Amino acid sequence: MAKVSALEALSIERREIDESLLTEHLQAFAKAFVYENYYSRIEKLIDRDPWIKATKEIEKHLNEKFCSKSDEQSRPDVWNNEFSGKEGIYIASDNIGLLMSLEEASKVSLLDCTDAIFSLEAGKLAVFLNHEWGVWYCRHT
Repeated sequence: MAKVSALEALSIERREIDESLLTEHLQAFAKAFVYENYYSRIEKLIDRDPWIKATKEIEKHLNEKFCSKSDEQSRPDVWNNEFSGKEGIYIASDNIGLLMSLEEASKVSLLDCTDAIFSLEAGKLAVFLNHEWGVWYCRHT
């Protein structure tokens, strides 16, 4: 029996974005929200493998000046209005570069048991979803 993907299990339509837009959002996330002295390392990892290698480094080096962690629960029942109800780009290992809502992104991240970035505005507004516990709200003006 074939394994059912998280998207299929959750009845979420697979809407892929252009690879250049994906790269733009991932690089902008790292540049805006990762401590400056780690950015060049993350950028090299992104160039080699857009997500798998970079994810292990990104959360450890999120700049708390621009990102705040909420670990009251694994996933909020109510999301911050600034991030909720809008479509953005979901970036994770199995489902990289998909257009969806934050609520959908959260469910896919949990079901796939993977860290993910949900990017609303490249380098300005994003959520880092930790697959084990907590979320990081990231904003940069």
